[in-house]
Amino acid sequence: MVIVQNRRVSILNMDRISSQVSLGTSRKDHKKKVNRGRWTAEEDSRLKDLASEYGNDWKAICAFFPDRSEMQCATRWTKVLSPTLIKGQWTKDEDDRVVQLVKLYGAKRWTLIAKNLPGRIGKQCRERFVSRSSTVE
Repeated sequence: MVIVQNRRVSILNMDRISSQVSLGTSRKDHKKKVNRGRWTAEEDSRLKDLASEYGNDWKAICAFFPDRSEMQCATRWTKVLSPTLIKGQWTKDEDDRVVQLVKLYGAKRWTLIAKNLPGRIGKQCRERFVSRSSTVE
Protein backbone atom coordinates (compact mmCIF):
# COMPACT_ATOMS: atom_id res chain seq x y z
CA MET A 1 0.00 0.00 0.00
CA VAL A 2 1.05 3.55 -0.77
CA ILE A 3 -0.53 6.75 0.50
CA VAL A 4 -1.36 9.34 -2.17
CA GLN A 5 -3.13 12.55 -1.15
CA ASN A 6 -4.19 11.03 2.18
CA ARG A 7 -5.60 7.88 0.50
CA ARG A 8 -4.32 4.33 0.72
CA VAL A 9 -3.81 2.92 -2.75
CA SER A 10 -2.63 -0.42 -4.02
CA ILE A 11 0.41 -0.46 -6.26
CA LEU A 12 -1.77 -1.68 -9.14
CA ASN A 13 -3.78 1.55 -9.12
CA MET A 14 -0.75 3.84 -8.93
CA ASP A 15 -0.49 4.47 -12.69
CA ARG A 16 -4.12 5.49 -12.98
CA ILE A 17 -4.02 7.67 -9.88
CA SER A 18 -0.70 9.29 -10.69
CA SER A 19 -2.04 10.40 -14.07
CA GLN A 20 -5.13 11.81 -12.38
CA VAL A 21 -3.08 13.63 -9.73
CA SER A 22 -0.80 15.17 -12.33
CA LEU A 23 -3.80 16.29 -14.41
CA GLY A 24 -5.75 17.40 -11.37
CA THR A 25 -8.73 15.27 -12.39
CA SER A 26 -10.58 12.36 -10.95
CA ARG A 27 -13.41 10.12 -12.03
CA LYS A 28 -15.84 12.32 -10.10
CA ASP A 29 -14.98 15.31 -12.34
CA HIS A 30 -16.57 13.58 -15.32
CA LYS A 31 -19.86 12.65 -13.66
CA LYS A 32 -23.02 14.63 -14.18
CA LYS A 33 -24.53 16.23 -11.06
CA VAL A 34 -27.85 14.44 -10.79
CA ASN A 35 -31.04 15.94 -9.39
CA ARG A 36 -32.68 13.35 -7.17
CA GLY A 37 -35.75 15.48 -6.49
CA ARG A 38 -39.21 15.51 -8.02
CA TRP A 39 -39.74 16.04 -11.71
CA THR A 40 -41.33 19.34 -12.67
CA ALA A 41 -44.25 19.69 -15.09
CA GLU A 42 -41.85 21.41 -17.50
CA GLU A 43 -39.41 18.48 -17.35
CA ASP A 44 -42.26 16.01 -17.91
CA SER A 45 -43.46 17.97 -20.93
CA ARG A 46 -39.95 18.16 -22.38
CA LEU A 47 -39.42 14.43 -21.78
CA LYS A 48 -42.67 13.59 -23.61
CA ASP A 49 -41.61 15.69 -26.60
CA LEU A 50 -38.11 14.24 -26.68
CA ALA A 51 -39.33 10.64 -26.30
CA SER A 52 -41.61 11.10 -29.29
CA GLU A 53 -38.71 12.52 -31.30
CA TYR A 54 -35.83 10.24 -30.16
CA GLY A 55 -37.68 7.08 -29.13
CA ASN A 56 -35.67 5.06 -26.60
CA ASP A 57 -32.34 6.82 -27.21
CA TRP A 58 -31.98 7.78 -23.55
CA LYS A 59 -28.42 8.98 -23.96
CA ALA A 60 -29.54 11.58 -26.51
CA ILE A 61 -32.61 12.48 -24.46
CA CYS A 62 -30.75 12.97 -21.18
CA ALA A 63 -28.37 15.38 -22.94
CA PHE A 64 -31.28 17.86 -22.86
CA PHE A 65 -31.51 17.52 -19.07
CA PRO A 66 -28.38 18.91 -17.40
CA ASP A 67 -29.20 17.28 -14.07
CA ARG A 68 -31.01 14.03 -15.00
CA SER A 69 -29.40 10.69 -15.83
CA GLU A 70 -30.27 8.29 -18.64
CA MET A 71 -31.77 5.91 -16.09
CA GLN A 72 -33.92 8.64 -14.56
CA CYS A 73 -35.28 9.66 -17.98
CA ALA A 74 -35.98 6.06 -19.02
CA THR A 75 -37.66 5.21 -15.73
CA ARG A 76 -39.78 8.35 -15.68
CA TRP A 77 -40.95 7.62 -19.24
CA THR A 78 -41.65 3.88 -18.91
CA LYS A 79 -43.19 3.94 -15.44
CA VAL A 80 -45.00 7.29 -15.35
CA LEU A 81 -45.41 9.17 -18.63
CA SER A 82 -45.70 6.64 -21.44
CA PRO A 83 -49.07 6.86 -23.20
CA THR A 84 -49.22 3.05 -23.28
CA LEU A 85 -49.65 2.92 -19.49
CA ILE A 86 -53.10 2.24 -18.09
CA LYS A 87 -53.69 4.22 -14.92
CA GLY A 88 -57.43 3.79 -14.50
CA GLN A 89 -59.73 1.16 -13.09
CA TRP A 90 -58.84 -2.50 -13.29
CA THR A 91 -61.16 -4.71 -15.29
CA LYS A 92 -62.47 -8.04 -14.01
CA ASP A 93 -60.40 -9.77 -16.71
CA GLU A 94 -57.22 -8.03 -15.49
CA ASP A 95 -57.96 -8.98 -11.89
CA ASP A 96 -58.49 -12.62 -12.88
CA ARG A 97 -55.36 -12.59 -15.02
CA VAL A 98 -53.21 -11.25 -12.16
CA VAL A 99 -54.41 -14.07 -9.91
CA GLN A 100 -53.67 -16.66 -12.63
CA LEU A 101 -50.21 -15.24 -13.28
CA VAL A 102 -49.33 -15.15 -9.57
CA LYS A 103 -50.29 -18.82 -9.34
CA LEU A 104 -48.09 -19.52 -12.37
CA TYR A 105 -45.03 -17.39 -11.53
CA GLY A 106 -45.34 -16.72 -7.79
CA ALA A 107 -45.85 -13.51 -5.85
CA LYS A 108 -42.34 -12.16 -6.44
CA ARG A 109 -42.13 -11.96 -10.26
CA TRP A 110 -44.07 -8.73 -10.79
CA THR A 111 -42.19 -7.51 -13.85
CA LEU A 112 -42.81 -10.84 -15.58
CA ILE A 113 -46.46 -10.75 -14.55
CA ALA A 114 -46.80 -7.19 -15.89
CA LYS A 115 -45.40 -8.25 -19.27
CA ASN A 116 -48.52 -10.40 -19.61
CA LEU A 117 -50.80 -7.46 -18.83
CA PRO A 118 -50.34 -4.79 -21.53
CA GLY A 119 -50.34 -1.27 -20.13
CA ARG A 120 -49.61 -2.31 -16.54
CA ILE A 121 -46.30 -2.19 -14.69
CA GLY A 122 -45.05 -4.54 -12.00
CA LYS A 123 -45.75 -2.14 -9.15
CA GLN A 124 -49.40 -1.79 -10.23
CA CYS A 125 -49.79 -5.57 -10.43
CA ARG A 126 -48.27 -6.11 -6.99
CA GLU A 127 -50.39 -3.40 -5.38
CA ARG A 128 -53.56 -4.67 -7.04
CA PHE A 129 -52.89 -8.27 -6.02
CA VAL A 130 -52.09 -7.34 -2.42
CA SER A 131 -55.10 -5.05 -2.08
CA ARG A 132 -57.44 -7.65 -3.60
CA SER A 133 -55.96 -10.42 -1.41
CA SER A 134 -56.49 -8.42 1.78
CA THR A 135 -60.14 -7.67 0.89
CA VAL A 136 -60.87 -11.33 0.12
CA GLU A 137 -59.58 -12.57 3.49
